[in-house]
Amino acid sequence: MARRPFRSAPSFPVTEAAPHLRGFWNTDRIIGVQIAALLPPLGLAAVSSGVSLAGILGVALVTAVAWQAAFARWRRLSFSASGAVTALIVAVMVPATASLWQIALAVSFALIIGEQIFGGYGRNFVHTAALALAFLMFSFPDGGYDKAGITGWAVVAPGGLALLALGFVNWRILAAAFIGALTVLLAKGGMPAAGQMLAGSFAFGMVFLAGDPVSAPSTNGGRWLYGAAVGALAALGAADGSFPARAVVFACLIGGIFAPLVDQGAIWINHQLRKRRHGRT
Repeated sequence: MARRPFRSAPSFPVTEAAPHLRGFWNTDRIIGVQIAALLPPLGLAAVSSGVSLAGILGVALVTAVAWQAAFARWRRLSFSASGAVTALIVAVMVPATASLWQIALAVSFALIIGEQIFGGYGRNFVHTAALALAFLMFSFPDGGYDKAGITGWAVVAPGGLALLALGFVNWRILAAAFIGALTVLLAKGGMPAAGQMLAGSFAFGMVFLAGDPVSAPSTNGGRWLYGAAVGALAALGAADGSFPARAVVFACLIGGIFAPLVDQGAIWINHQLRKRRHGRT
């Protein structure tokens, strides 16, 4: 009797290039939602920085788009506007007195070294905006980059809630980040006020840098550990309950570097638990 062939697995509309997405969402639509979520913080930055923000944002956008267009043409791939998200975050987080050539240099470094060298958006393991900001803070310590940043959680909340509702930011990362930060602040002495934790760059960094769906872990266990570590690292650099931009940026950058290792550890632990549950050693 002839054996019946195995039925083929059902096909799903999955994108060929990373990040691999199914259904309605594709890379361009996700980037569009992220840009919309950044508009309230950008509006606040425009009010505080004035006309100087236009120059900073323009230089960051032109630099990011130019590099992504060049690499897309070289690789013969479709153009991705993910660099616009990097440009918006950098424009929000840098001071109004930022040097334009420094902005162009930092965005170029982040896009090439942090993203394109690994194959483009979706394959990078660190957030390019966090890398650009860290480059500015490390290379130009007198530029005031470590003290800049968005203030006020109210402008972060609308976009953050939208990203949470759509699943682009995982709630476990944000919850763990606040728990980790609160634990460290309590260990350092004193009960921090809720307003101090939500003010400054902490809420903005946790939503738009640490919560990035590409550079953050993809396992639930990894998300808890990653979020707690990023929040704790940011709190280590906090002073009087407030979070300077330097502490938040470097915490998110370090977390992104170790996110793949955290995911592998979570997968290994889950594998061992399943083996024990099924009576295998």
